[in-house]
Amino acid sequence: MANKEHKNGYWTKERCAIEALKYHRCTDFRKGNQAAYFKVRKSGWWSELCSHFDKKHFWTIDECLDAAKKCNSRKEFRHRYSAAYNILCKNNLANLACSHMHKIGDRLHRAIYAFEFSDNFAYIGLTFNPSKRKWQHITGQGNTAVYQHLQMTESSYTFKVLTDFLEVEEAQKMESEFIEKYKSQGWIILNTKNAGDLGGHESNWNYEKLKQEALKYQTKTDFKKSNSVAYDNARKQGIIDEICAHMKIKRRKWTDETAILEAKKYKNRNEMQEHNYPAFVYIYRHNLVDIAFAHMETTQKWTINDAKEEALRFNTRSLFRKQSPYAYHLLWNNGLLDGACSHMKICREDWTIDKIRERALKYSNIKDFKKYDMKAYMAASRYKCLKDVTSHMKRLIPPKGFYTLEKCKEEALKYQTRKDFMLGSPKFYDAAHRFKWIDLCCEHMKRNYRTTSSKKGNV
Repeated sequence: MANKEHKNGYWTKERCAIEALKYHRCTDFRKGNQAAYFKVRKSGWWSELCSHFDKKHFWTIDECLDAAKKCNSRKEFRHRYSAAYNILCKNNLANLACSHMHKIGDRLHRAIYAFEFSDNFAYIGLTFNPSKRKWQHITGQGNTAVYQHLQMTESSYTFKVLTDFLEVEEAQKMESEFIEKYKSQGWIILNTKNAGDLGGHESNWNYEKLKQEALKYQTKTDFKKSNSVAYDNARKQGIIDEICAHMKIKRRKWTDETAILEAKKYKNRNEMQEHNYPAFVYIYRHNLVDIAFAHMETTQKWTINDAKEEALRFNTRSLFRKQSPYAYHLLWNNGLLDGACSHMKICREDWTIDKIRERALKYSNIKDFKKYDMKAYMAASRYKCLKDVTSHMKRLIPPKGFYTLEKCKEEALKYQTRKDFMLGSPKFYDAAHRFKWIDLCCEHMKRNYRTTSSKKGNV
């Protein structure tokens, strides 16, 4: 956010016009420069200075249906065109618009799939999103047995979805049956975990528990604030509207009269902004500031003489800045701060290179030096002697160019397998992977090909 503090009166109409031309949307203008944004709103210049902004798009039913045709799943549709999706839901047209989409399961509904390799190996698993799970296996996310087999053998494969989406308990039983079926047909199973393992963290929140928890609250906002875990589980399971059907919907539409009445409850603008932001914004957007905030307390308007008198109360600049920031900045903006603070003590420490070196000798690495003696560290940076005073220290982070192909090869020769290399020298192993030297460094190592497995498999 490019919000820079300026003196009162800085944002004139001409400056606001130049600033507004940098943006094409109301949201971007507000995020980019709040001071100019609120000045334009307050002064009634919006229609003149912001006429070039992109107008908000209002979806028609036909446009929503066309957007739905571009998506392959409800999740994708909701993600890419959330406004269109919500309009179709409100008009009970979502099922019709999404009839062509691929069905995706959830945590409670899984499908069983299989990878069949040309060398007679097979992998059976269960998932709620077959296409995504296939991509994860092939690209190596999670370093699965399928990915490891592809890397070692580079054999071709066939991906099959064996069932429709089933209840979790039924899918777990069916997975075990399919594994036994494949074994009886002579396939070598790649699975390394027990069949039916769902992976990840299994939630204990079922429908009955969520419904019982939701009955404790009167609004969705209270439910979310008090028990965000239960609320998120209900939302992910798609039952949030059902279990919250008894709750009241709190949506208040502000008018000029109600916003002004609301403003009278607060003593100053900051208090209102903190406790009722929607009403606060409404007042600014509808140019009601002078009327709504007329009764509120205003901060003291400092003059230069008042600020100078205020400075006499303090012995150091830091106390002056902390306890009277408005007077401090007024003097600073007008170039009078040094004169007003001439009676104050100077607490700045005088640094020499010998003094910095003496401090630096107390530490064995740069990290501790910076952490426990920041002033000396900054002084060393300022005097450009940091490298000199820290020459005795150990470098915890290797310098750029430390890892070379020769060093990685030399380190890899100490091990017989990639796993031992990864566990014994993880930094060299990561560097070899990062620079794509891993095959060159490990060419002397033996590969362990899996032949049989007595264990049952999983996703």
